[in-house]
Amino acid sequence: MRNLDTLLEGAIALARQAAAAVLDIYQDHDIGVTYKADDSPLTRADLASHRIITRGLATLTPDIPIVSEESAHEPLQDTDLNYLWIVDPLDGTKEFVKRNGEFSINIALVKEGIPILGVVYAPVLRLFYRAVRGAGVFRCHEEGDCFPVAVRPLGTPLKVAASRSHGGKRTDSFITHLQKAYNVELIVRGSALKPCLVAEGSADVYPRFGKTMSWDTAAPHCIVEEAGGLVHDLHGQPLRYDDPYARNPSFVVVGDAALPWQDFLSNERD
Repeated sequence: MRNLDTLLEGAIALARQAAAAVLDIYQDHDIGVTYKADDSPLTRADLASHRIITRGLATLTPDIPIVSEESAHEPLQDTDLNYLWIVDPLDGTKEFVKRNGEFSINIALVKEGIPILGVVYAPVLRLFYRAVRGAGVFRCHEEGDCFPVAVRPLGTPLKVAASRSHGGKRTDSFITHLQKAYNVELIVRGSALKPCLVAEGSADVYPRFGKTMSWDTAAPHCIVEEAGGLVHDLHGQPLRYDDPYARNPSFVVVGDAALPWQDFLSNERD
């Protein structure tokens, strides 16, 4: 049996160390932007954060494999791994490059495909969310304030979180259909901060259509569920983290399960 409280504190400490390194580079004139094969940006901060977190986790739990966005990893051969760390060293690199502060460091522990520990750390905002399965979720400021949060009951206006850098026709269609039934307020953010808005009750729903990977969602998934929300694929099933290629289907994050979100989808299903 793993002591999740101990592992959570270790993950938070590593996120803090990574955040310090990220902020040093963020304040530098040259953040070292290059581009991956899929044209997504990569900076010195991504790599510095990756090294700090993966080395730290390997020391903290040498027996637990680690999947990080910046690892040169092969597809997982054993999809029945008991425990697995899933890390996004810098989620929202596009926001980092734009220097708008809307990026995060994500660390999750998954057991048999289900996230049981999550940390989402926003360095510029000096804010982080922390959760372990069965113990709720806390929103914390580095200044010392730390308090439990939960999703809000469905109300008016319906607050929809949307990506600052990843939109598209399916997202526009979903929001358009919502607007026919609800008074919709749109909240635009970057990175894993969007599902965290749902978790803390600042938003009601966050749709995400198109390509995402397990490191984009595992940590905020744990946070949303512990706050009372859900992270479901378009068929209404919870996301799982046992795909050997770490791929996600399209999904919707919802606070109050009373929202009939599937009624507002197009006919397409991933």
